[in-house]
Amino acid sequence: MQHRILRIIMAAKITYFVHGTTTDNEQDLATGWLPGELSGCGIKFSAMGLISRVGGWFK
Repeated sequence: MQHRILRIIMAAKITYFVHGTTTDNEQDLATGWLPGELSGCGIKFSAMGLISRVGGWFK
């Protein structure tokens, strides 16, 4: 008796969103799980409605 192996290929598309620039980011510090404070740059991008992601921008 022949056994057939069923191979199922599953794929997922993952989009990685990057948070706004924080004051810790600008000082090369890791905030970790603690709440961060947006820097001037982070506030500017938030006000413009831009959310960055790896590979491009969403508007």
